[in-house]
Amino acid sequence: MKEGRDIVIYLVCTGIDAGLERMVEFLAERAELALRLVTFSTFGDAQGKMLLAREIHESVAEPKRAEVPKIRQTLEPETVLSLADQNGVGGVVRPHNETAMDFGVAARPLAKSIMFAPPANRSRCLFVVWVERRKEPGLAKAYIAAEAFEQFYGVKESDLTAAIRTPAGYLMLDAVENTRSM
Repeated sequence: MKEGRDIVIYLVCTGIDAGLERMVEFLAERAELALRLVTFSTFGDAQGKMLLAREIHESVAEPKRAEVPKIRQTLEPETVLSLADQNGVGGVVRPHNETAMDFGVAARPLAKSIMFAPPANRSRCLFVVWVERRKEPGLAKAYIAAEAFEQFYGVKESDLTAAIRTPAGYLMLDAVENTRSM
């Protein structure tokens, strides 16, 4: 064990497979846990009694101190909006971005889309709009997560559907008509 590490977690099981070994490696590397694996093999004797044979895997899976992971480049909303303009969907994407900002919804720019999330949990998607070039000019693909609107804002799916005039899920956004179902 490394200096200063006082805790080793023992995983005790009957039998072992490749999945368990991968899990131990994953936990040691990603969660930085010190793990030791102990397996028991079960045997029955002539009288029907159960016998256990123990195998202690001597290597303790120590977390590997690799180089500091590269931080994913954070995109600015304007970078993705410029890409939307280049791809002919800026007229659709920009108004949705501006409206979301006016209502305090968090924008998470991604490489090919902008995900809009509740400020309380920026990892949850309320809706996402893709900025990729489409065959149909002026149309942008979108996804609306009705369950997130209900969870964070108390808006029922039926009310959301009535407000956007189309069922939640995947749809096409049009600058003129606002929405088209897919």
